[in-house]
Amino acid sequence: MSECVFCHICQGKLPAAVIYEDEVAMVILDLFPVTFGHTLIVSKQHAPTMAELPESTTTHMLTLQRATIAALQQADPSILAQNLMVNDGPESNQHIPHVHWHIIPRRQGDDLKGLWTFFTRMLNRFGLEKRQQRHQAFAEQVREYFSL
Repeated sequence: MSECVFCHICQGKLPAAVIYEDEVAMVILDLFPVTFGHTLIVSKQHAPTMAELPESTTTHMLTLQRATIAALQQADPSILAQNLMVNDGPESNQHIPHVHWHIIPRRQGDDLKGLWTFFTRMLNRFGLEKRQQRHQAFAEQVREYFSL
């Protein structure tokens, strides 16, 4: 799909803080995180909903999810838990019609600020370059612990 931001990222046409990549999917840091370390698992096959992906792809993405959670927790011991989320279709608040799964790290002391950030995060366009640099550094750190 020519206008899909995730297709452009998967094709290398847009930058991303990549933690892991193979022929099926990418693991990247979300540029508009709810919490620091908010990660996306993105199918390389363009599909607006999970029903449109082969079962083997969703199974592989689940394997990547487990490996990503372990790597995040090793790279940042302050991560005590995570929210796992899939917005599957426009009625579910899916902003980009391309299958992607969210891993949102949770730390002690998370509070309503996280809820506010969740609903306003796409509005935060300030400091993108600095955020991208910070994400690249963290992605390198997480890659050291990533293992399938």
